[in-house]
This record gives sequence, structure tokens and C-alpha cells, in this order.
Amino acid sequence: MGNEGIGIAGQELSQNADIHFSPGFPMKQGAITGFDLAVLALSIVKQGEGELPGLTDTVVPKRLGPKRATKIRRFFGLDKKDDVRKFVIRRTVTKEGKPEYTKAPKIQRLVTPQRLQRKRHRIAIKRRRSEAAREAA
Repeated sequence: MGNEGIGIAGQELSQNADIHFSPGFPMKQGAITGFDLAVLALSIVKQGEGELPGLTDTVVPKRLGPKRATKIRRFFGLDKKDDVRKFVIRRTVTKEGKPEYTKAPKIQRLVTPQRLQRKRHRIAIKRRRSEAAREAA
């Protein structure tokens, strides 16, 4: 990197960052660099006044959005009353000779009427079992 990287604070990522000195106490020593390393993974922590061409001057949109219901709510700032299914990030799929269509992930931990019914059924079965056990005893 030349002079264009002035003012950018970076953070090194390494797989061998944990060094164990005594059992059960890992110490973070940071990434170990050397002349024999072919690739060094870096992430930008703080950007300076200058732009890095091809790195910080372009904004790449997120391809995938959140999948879990609570994370979708947090991402869009929704209430519990809002329908999460309307806010899922969809992506368009184009194939040769076929019309364009959109795909969305299956929302996990989505509370539906079916799920509430199953929960009521589970609790009713437990209640019936405990009553039967009480009568038998």
C-alpha cells in the first residue's frame, strides 16, 4: 500500500492469534506477520480523509439480508405488531428463456397462528398427563 492509505486504521485478522501460555488461559497476542506470508487479511476499522481507489470509493450493497424474525425487526426498526414477512429482503433471479422472479429466505423464529396452536396443544397434553397421574395416585 502506498501513500493513499494514510489515515486509515486497520485491524489484522489471523487464525493463529490465540497463543496458550497456561491451561485454560488463552492470551491474545495479535496477528503475527512475516516475510514468508503470502496473504494478510485486513479489515478497515476507521477511514481517514483520503479514499482508496477500488476499496473505499465504491459502496457494495448487501446481497443477503437478515433471516431471523427478531433481526429483521431490528434491521428495519419494526414493532412486534408489524408483519415481518413484508420486510424480507428479496432478490431477483433471471434465467435464460424464463421470466424473472424473486426469492426470499424462509424466516426463522416467526410466530404464526399454527405455531401458537401447536404450543397450546403441547401444554394441554402435559396438563392431561399430570391430571391423569394425580387421579391414579
